[in-house]
Amino acid sequence: MGHPPVRDGPRAAVGAAVPDPLRRARVSLRGARARHRVRRLRRPPAPRRRGEAAIRRAERVPVLAPISRAPVRRNHGGHDRTPLVLGVLTVVAAVVYLRGARARRGWPAWRTALFLLGLVALIASLASPIDSVALELFSVHMVQHMLLLVVAAPLLLLGAPVRPLLRGLPMGLRRTVVGGIARNTAFRGLVHLLRFPLVAAALYVVGLYAWHIPALYDAALEHPAIHVVEHAWFLVTALLFWSVVIDPVPFRATLPYAARIPFLLLVGAAQNTILGGLLAFSDRLFYVHYATTTAAYGLDPVTDQRLGGAIMWIPGDLIFFAAASFSFFLWLQSEEQAQHMRESRQR
Repeated sequence: MGHPPVRDGPRAAVGAAVPDPLRRARVSLRGARARHRVRRLRRPPAPRRRGEAAIRRAERVPVLAPISRAPVRRNHGGHDRTPLVLGVLTVVAAVVYLRGARARRGWPAWRTALFLLGLVALIASLASPIDSVALELFSVHMVQHMLLLVVAAPLLLLGAPVRPLLRGLPMGLRRTVVGGIARNTAFRGLVHLLRFPLVAAALYVVGLYAWHIPALYDAALEHPAIHVVEHAWFLVTALLFWSVVIDPVPFRATLPYAARIPFLLLVGAAQNTILGGLLAFSDRLFYVHYATTTAAYGLDPVTDQRLGGAIMWIPGDLIFFAAASFSFFLWLQSEEQAQHMRESRQR
């Protein structure tokens, strides 16, 4: 067999310069695959892409644009002293309460235990790792709010703190400062007004919805001073709300037993169901602060938001239902006692 002829000359040079069509297709395919691999390596994970998309959508809304472009602050510098200050105040409150309870003979131990548990819930909410993680996970932030609204506030009131705290104060301070405040008719009138059921309900419900408006909610997360105001509002209005249905000895609740049941279900549980359900079933990210903070925990922002809504809805409602059930039991007990008194008078 002979060897194929060897081409030479200008035509051979031109043929060598023009690549074979099949070879050119292979080279093109290899380049496309390489570019695809590079794009996949450069592409951020799904949660981050969804978060960036949420930021772009928020920037088209004039109210949210300044907040969405603000840097995420993982550690509020102004909050560094909060755990220390709150811890000191909590220890002082516990010592004063225990001193006053010891001075009162026959003070129920269960009230002391509930008050101390309320202080523990307060510390867990505002001076524990929950407070730091709440800046990055909406669900943990909701745990923080539920601890303030439906755990710490009712436990503190069930501890009937007025008398033990007053008795535990030094005599001079009790006579000058506390005595002057107690004798102030304007202050007493303000307290009675705030504990009026409709006023307490309005402050609680309006604050609950207002602080969950996206612009205000994100502003609280980005600015430490606003965040402190938010938590103070939640705690104070929760204390007013629960004082309507809990007898904060020596004061009485401002609603009778029968009226406490619809108050707890309509003002408390229903609002948790509405707002919590909205957050739990929404496909839209409402709070752009969390758009880029949840990926480190293996959650995308919308899933984290849904989890937070479920926490507000289910555990929150369970506490309100338990309180309503206990109020129903107290109502039946009071009706039975009233019936016995009527029967004894007729004899």
